[in-house]
Amino acid sequence: MPRFSIILPVKNGGNYIKSCIESVLNQRIADFELIILENQSTDKTLEIIQSFRDDRISVVAADTALAIQENWARIVQIPKGTFMTIIGHDDLLLPDYLEEMSRLITNYPDCSLYQTHFNFIDGGGKFLRSCRPMKPNYTKEEAIATFMLGGIDLMGTGFMMRARDYDEVGGIPPYPNLLFADMELFIALALKGGMAVSDKKCFEYRIHQNATTSSSSTDLYYKGFDHLVQYLIHLKSQLPAFTSVIENNGEQFMHKYSQTIVHKILKIKKRQRQTIDVSEMIRELNSSGSKLIGRPYAASQNAKTKLAAIIDKSKLLHSLYLLFRKMYKKPVFVS
Repeated sequence: MPRFSIILPVKNGGNYIKSCIESVLNQRIADFELIILENQSTDKTLEIIQSFRDDRISVVAADTALAIQENWARIVQIPKGTFMTIIGHDDLLLPDYLEEMSRLITNYPDCSLYQTHFNFIDGGGKFLRSCRPMKPNYTKEEAIATFMLGGIDLMGTGFMMRARDYDEVGGIPPYPNLLFADMELFIALALKGGMAVSDKKCFEYRIHQNATTSSSSTDLYYKGFDHLVQYLIHLKSQLPAFTSVIENNGEQFMHKYSQTIVHKILKIKKRQRQTIDVSEMIRELNSSGSKLIGRPYAASQNAKTKLAAIIDKSKLLHSLYLLFRKMYKKPVFVS
């Protein structure tokens, strides 16, 4: 069994998967395998995969079409090397990714999560920006706080972990469309030993309109977030030693995502909504937020969330808001 398993779940990734596979095969370290979880693609994905003649590639095909969370759930069922990482079909590893990971593992053998710096690219591969700087290493508590507060760019690609740790935490949790599932996964893994980070940029994360987060509905986004909040609430009871770090950062965490959620609701015409209105959502967020931080929580203490509620209650203000959005095509509130 190779030391590193690179796992690539994919469905209809024909636009990018060729470049992704090539980036994996171009690693300077040869001690790896590429496991592709193919999910009944209806485009040219399977044809592209089969065009590669490389013994390091194996394909595990789904018998029936699966939801994204069901396809990713198969990761715990397959044999893997000592270390593993998951890559999106539209992302790219740079040639020194595994080489740098090997160095990190040697220098920080007690850590349970490893990451490098990276670049964001657009659909055409054009550079957008560098990721936010990260520290060389994070304690368990620092990792939880950083993930909750968005102190780093938390993306699914790039993280390396021990396969046994991944399996022990149950793999990636089955959140709707996997929204927020990676944050629970990385918190659970960081709890085992913290995180080490290389300052070298060793992969590229692609942002485009068809990405899962940008194409998911407001209802699914909220459900994913609520799953994460419930996990953190449960974590307090299971591991009381981490209660303080969760509660101390919980209010800022709730404000950050509450603002995003109510803005997502606000930009939808009321007759087209599949979810509750802003005021009702704030009440739900207040309830879960209070349990999270261990004291009364009020989402409307965030000025932008409060303003969203005011706009949503007024037919005139909401109409003007939607008109403003249509004219300028940019959100009023930057989350």
